[in-house]
Amino acid sequence: MAPDLEERVAKTARQIAALGEGESTSVYRMSWASGRLLDRAMANDAFRTRLLRFVDVFPVLDGDEDVARHLEEHLDGDGVP
Repeated sequence: MAPDLEERVAKTARQIAALGEGESTSVYRMSWASGRLLDRAMANDAFRTRLLRFVDVFPVLDGDEDVARHLEEHLDGDGVP
């Protein structure tokens, strides 16, 4: 990236960060139960690996049947809480 462009990008990023300072959003806020389930899942190495593999492939899945098939492939079996 050209130095001038890099400086402009960094300046814009700082401005955006400053505008959002002190703001909160509920977009990523989970319920207590969802947070506990995710914490438990992340504590399980085998499951975490399988879950992250599924998350990686999810954007290219084509419809409900494809999602269901991949869920079974990635999250079925030993190591799943």
